[in-house]
Amino acid sequence: MLLVRPADIVRRRMSTPPQAMETILRTVGRTPLIRLERFERAGGPRLFAKCEFLGPANSIFDRAAVLELVSAKRGGHLREGSGLVTAGGTDAVLSLAMAASATAHPLTVIAPKSLNIERKRLLADYGAKLEFVADDVGLSGAQDQAFQQAGHDALYIDLFQGQEIVNAYATIGAELIEALGQAPAVTVCGLDLGAIPTGIAKGLNGGRVVAVEPTTARISKGEFGAHLLGGLAPAPEPIALDHELVKEFDAVTDREAWEMADRLSREAGLLAGIASGAVMVAALRQLERAKGDVVAVLPDSGERRFMLADFFP
Repeated sequence: MLLVRPADIVRRRMSTPPQAMETILRTVGRTPLIRLERFERAGGPRLFAKCEFLGPANSIFDRAAVLELVSAKRGGHLREGSGLVTAGGTDAVLSLAMAASATAHPLTVIAPKSLNIERKRLLADYGAKLEFVADDVGLSGAQDQAFQQAGHDALYIDLFQGQEIVNAYATIGAELIEALGQAPAVTVCGLDLGAIPTGIAKGLNGGRVVAVEPTTARISKGEFGAHLLGGLAPAPEPIALDHELVKEFDAVTDREAWEMADRLSREAGLLAGIASGAVMVAALRQLERAKGDVVAVLPDSGERRFMLADFFP
């Protein structure tokens, strides 16, 4: 019987030694880049998944939440123990709740009444205080109320636009160049409100980026409707999108995204969410005609899928 010692496994599998982290926030970024050979076509380019869902709050938005708090502290806008106020119920808010908990800043979230019970519970578990507005108010209305509530004792946090937010996602592009030795031929990511693809393109020094949006919410074309794809189009206007850096878009249906998320679990061992599934659908389309490496930036975890399971019999 061949015995394998744990120390031998560590030496073989870890390119860098383990480190003791001062706080959970130090684990944000430098997410794994995983090759997905089973999804590639014979003789074609390589396909990689940038696993943003492996961050501490299981979301690409971890990067923006942490950098926003760090920048606010460095700039003197956030004092020790002072409160935070934000709006919405998206993955970005969950990431902010994680960061607020880790830094001992009380967080108030202005959320729609229809926010599902799982997200309410997650936010409560992080210690956030929830206040609700009517669903027809929309994200912009909730943001207005959050901004009005912020004052001397609380800082309003906007995780959708601003140079710091774009810079947070630029780190993804820089990490891809570091890992691959050059920019990928194509990087595919969710559109969100534009900061994610804009930031990645900046980090890639203008490399080709394809932004994915729902078929029923082509906000890059000024169209917005109901969908189940989370952060791919949380509001009608891509306010942080730089059209000079990001010029290509692709649209994916809820069903396509759900089925691809299932494939990622079964065929790659990646328990990713339906927004990740949508990005992967678009990445495979790019793989058919790409001349070099294709990277799919997977933004959310499979836990987000389970919150919406009732929509898919």
